[in-house]
Amino acid sequence: MRFKKTIHLLWILLFFASCTTSREKRIIPSATSTSSIIALPSQVITQSLTPSPSKSPSPTITLTLSKVQIHILTAAPKQTQRAQETNRVRETWLAAHLSKTPKPELNDKSHKTVKETSTPTSAPTTTTGPAMTMLAVTPQYLGTSLPETREPISLENYHNLAKVAQWGRGEILGVAYSPDGSSFVVGSTYGFTRYDIPKLAEPPIWVAFDPPYVYQSLYFSRDGQYLLLENGRVRQVYYFSNGRLADQDSSKVDWAKTTTMMRYGDEPEAVSPDGKKRFKFSIAYTQISPNLEQSTREVYDNQTEDLLYKLPDETIWVLYSDYHQPLGCDLDSFSMCGNVYEPSRSDPYRVAFSPDGNTLTILYRAWNLYYSNQFSVMRVYEMKDGKLISQIGNYTHPVETFSYSPDGKTLLIGYVDGTVQLWDINKQTDTFNAHSFNTYIDDIKYSPDSRFLLIQRPSVLEVRSTRDGSLNSSYTSETFVLSPLGNVIAIGDKEGNIALEQIDSGKTILTIKAHKDLIFTLAFSPDGQTLVSAGQDCMIRAWDVATGNFLHYYKKTIVNAYGFDFTSSRIFIDYLHFLPGLDQLIGFGSWATVVNWNASSGATNYIVESPPLEYWQGMVTLNPHFPEFFSLDMANNRFFIDNNSYDLDTGKVSGEYQLPVNLAAYCSPFGPTTQDGKILFTLGYKKLQGRICILDAQDLHMIESFTVFPRESTLSGEISWLYISPDGSQLIIVMGDGAIYVYQINP
Repeated sequence: MRFKKTIHLLWILLFFASCTTSREKRIIPSATSTSSIIALPSQVITQSLTPSPSKSPSPTITLTLSKVQIHILTAAPKQTQRAQETNRVRETWLAAHLSKTPKPELNDKSHKTVKETSTPTSAPTTTTGPAMTMLAVTPQYLGTSLPETREPISLENYHNLAKVAQWGRGEILGVAYSPDGSSFVVGSTYGFTRYDIPKLAEPPIWVAFDPPYVYQSLYFSRDGQYLLLENGRVRQVYYFSNGRLADQDSSKVDWAKTTTMMRYGDEPEAVSPDGKKRFKFSIAYTQISPNLEQSTREVYDNQTEDLLYKLPDETIWVLYSDYHQPLGCDLDSFSMCGNVYEPSRSDPYRVAFSPDGNTLTILYRAWNLYYSNQFSVMRVYEMKDGKLISQIGNYTHPVETFSYSPDGKTLLIGYVDGTVQLWDINKQTDTFNAHSFNTYIDDIKYSPDSRFLLIQRPSVLEVRSTRDGSLNSSYTSETFVLSPLGNVIAIGDKEGNIALEQIDSGKTILTIKAHKDLIFTLAFSPDGQTLVSAGQDCMIRAWDVATGNFLHYYKKTIVNAYGFDFTSSRIFIDYLHFLPGLDQLIGFGSWATVVNWNASSGATNYIVESPPLEYWQGMVTLNPHFPEFFSLDMANNRFFIDNNSYDLDTGKVSGEYQLPVNLAAYCSPFGPTTQDGKILFTLGYKKLQGRICILDAQDLHMIESFTVFPRESTLSGEISWLYISPDGSQLIIVMGDGAIYVYQINP
């Protein structure tokens, strides 16, 4: 049901009390801030740690109802890193369709409605099927060649499938110096790299954990023999020498705990190594707003309990615009809850006193953003008086964790993007940098000849060999698309540039200045002669691939998702796709809007506007949320918005997604199929969490399944998705932390 202005006003008045007790929980990484839409002192507003382009502050429209204020930002959009997730429905369909919350009742008005015309979803069969024993093969890491003979995976040989490689070491979780200071380690779920201080110019030594483990803190034992991996109150002890699980009671080992994890509500405090000082923090409301809090950080004499000083620097604030992308070209943000625009305070998350007693270092994160590492920065203070010495990291390069060297003169820092750094505290500069770890993957595709794997991570596109995972080339990139003609990719960056590149040689074919701002998505026509781009400037343009010449525009789309006179806006398009055999281009964008254009002329064929959801993340939603997932089903001439289906020719509602009747229990119905068309690989869930289902591709019954990680394991870093190479010989499983598991038929 479309929201009306009168309904909006009533909801604001009736529900504002409950609205003010809730916070916006959805985390959007790496947004860019230009201004705030809350009346706060300038010293608070400018605490945003995301670099801002130089432009004038955006005007706002303020609607006042009694004591309630709604703030609408209505300027041109800022330059942000917009999530490239809308074409990954099959990766997220499981959550959207197999565990749906109640859906709103939808009406039937000119492409804006959906009638539920289908019968109820059939229950899947209950058998979980037999478990397959994977062949015991030691996986190889990047740079080690895999067997040259690659046999296509099939029904006849899948029993010989083996995990032959792991490409990538995952995200940094912990760092620590050895007690003698001769080396330091940087750890992930899968193991750690050991850097010897006298040999920093040489490659580090990799030691795999057996088994892998997810943790928050990593510490050495004081004798240097063990490593402690700590996740809250759960601990595991590993041998430093070989990474194997140690049969050792952690409570009987003297651990060199160089940092202290702190959480608000857990009586947070940290004590200096000599036991003379204690750090505490508390929360108090500001005089600016009854909902705005600031942290008070204090250092006490640990013996007398006398207050020595309070840290004089102001609370770090995460602004709404730091974690929310613009909604459209003409409507930056909208909320029925005025308090969602209030800044989120950052609290001490990890604290350490230096061993030499000279400095205090604090890693800050926003508590009500689930302590997200996307908004994680460090500050270093003088121990004697609390004076701020330096700030390390920002919202475009956030810090994951840190540790002091034994002499207290150097900080070992692990960043969210996988960078490792040594920081000289006195000189306030870095003395060493390395990049041995990685972050999550946004998108991944094989080259048509299966020789290369194209991996889109945040702002970086890697082109890697499928023979050994080695890096062939890399590009600054926000999105990319493969040409149907073969050895060519188109890359779009945050400056609005398009580059056509040869995959194998890395040679640039041509460049196009296509947009004024970030490029969201690209699409090649089926014949490979035309390239279409959509950007944050809300322009959609067609280009001649041979010359780079501009061909024509696609008609802009304006949507009023909230029903106010001032909430109309041109939409962003996050995903584009040419429909094979038809002279049509389809796009999906802001407020779950689908647009179908004539591909040749750019004229609009139809628009489908999605109504707001009544339920979001299992709760009734006052702040309007919209569907998030889009998928094409060319075989049945339809597309899906969440689990509602629409006719591809007309945009009219055609029903609702139904699970296949014979689908094996706890298995997704989607995934890659082998070349012989007989096997479908899919993700398991619930009872099959952490397993891959091997299904009969025709009737979807379970053949077997195999374990990627044990369901009861603490390796909860989920599987993102799985893919089969075009030649059918390689199956890859992408993990949520950016590591890639590689499976092939063992010769």
